[in-house]
Amino acid sequence: PTFGEAKYRAFRGHNETNDSANRGNFLEELLFLSKYDKPLKRWMETHPNNLSYFSPSIQNEMIGILSNMIIEIIRSEVISAKYFSIECDEVTSHKRAFMSVIVRYVYDYCIWERCIKLHRVTNLTGQSLAAVIIAILANMNVPIRNLVGKGFDGASNMSGKDEGVQQHLTAAGADKSIYFHCFAHKLNLVLEKSVNNLPSVNDVFDIIGSVYHYLEGSPKRHALYEEKLQFHGISKGKIALHTLSDTRWTGRSDNLEVVFNTLPAIISMLKAMSKEGESAADGLLVRMRKLKFIASCIVLKKCFALSRSVSEYLQHKNMDLVSAVSGVQSLKDSLSSFRNEEKMDQFLQEARKYCTDQGLVVDDFDQVDQQHPDRPKRPRTIPSYFNDGTFYLDQDARAIQEEVP
Repeated sequence: PTFGEAKYRAFRGHNETNDSANRGNFLEELLFLSKYDKPLKRWMETHPNNLSYFSPSIQNEMIGILSNMIIEIIRSEVISAKYFSIECDEVTSHKRAFMSVIVRYVYDYCIWERCIKLHRVTNLTGQSLAAVIIAILANMNVPIRNLVGKGFDGASNMSGKDEGVQQHLTAAGADKSIYFHCFAHKLNLVLEKSVNNLPSVNDVFDIIGSVYHYLEGSPKRHALYEEKLQFHGISKGKIALHTLSDTRWTGRSDNLEVVFNTLPAIISMLKAMSKEGESAADGLLVRMRKLKFIASCIVLKKCFALSRSVSEYLQHKNMDLVSAVSGVQSLKDSLSSFRNEEKMDQFLQEARKYCTDQGLVVDDFDQVDQQHPDRPKRPRTIPSYFNDGTFYLDQDARAIQEEVP
């Protein structure tokens, strides 16, 4: 079982009968090993029909035994370290909510993070989740009084000073523990807040999301997209769009890279579908074949590349606090340096060059001097219009300054 667990492979097969071509990873591996182990081979060939030790319940029992052995090793290391921290997060899978519980401690002069439980939860209140954590620690015979750190996201049921998990753990005996809001999560929240406040930036991701749903909503369209990738000679780099998450911003960064790498194929696919009378393809073509969209993608791609490197470093188990602070400050400085007309003009020129290199015909910016009728008109350059109307770096840098000091 350890081989299957280490590789995150499913044990069971859809059809485990003797005449099945694939009886599942567990049984197939046993069949392979039996070629080199005579006692195992003899047992597999002669065992009684009602006693094989290969059933799903036996597999689960073996997994449970291995789990208990691993938990005991972790427990002994935590006891040896004495002081430890807890990290928890919630995840939803197939409409079921789970909470992962991780212990962080120092053992043998190294920092270790070990997942000790993935617990299904039905009640997401702070009191209920705290009770789960307290019970897990009690089952491991790990004293909660030695808990010195609590790392969660910023949700009120986790961080609340009155009814949050962190407060209930303190009241249960971890009175010396300190609550830390995950800094990588805070950075994601900053990006989410900044993007949601600007319709023009939201529009970019709305277009990309619409392309994803249009592309994946039909096997025919997906097959046509693959044909166009081949036609345009696009075989390297990222080519698959993914669904967008509100807080997993690496997915948005990946999607921006995919768009830049595959835009000619996407446009060709949409043109072909438009000729077949699909109005959705017409709408996406109009929205994507604009210089403003291309230029906005370039700006966002550069911003997300910077923020992604910092976010990934903040999640690294060997993160150094001084380097983390320096990285956040460098991100602030880099974003602020983008905020001028000269830089905007560079982005626009890069967008025009990209379109020329890819053979794309796009609409340039709309008339830029259209302003509010009650306000006096003033001349505006295209970089100025792009800088004022579509960019979110002011909000981004300011939010980082406030939330991730």
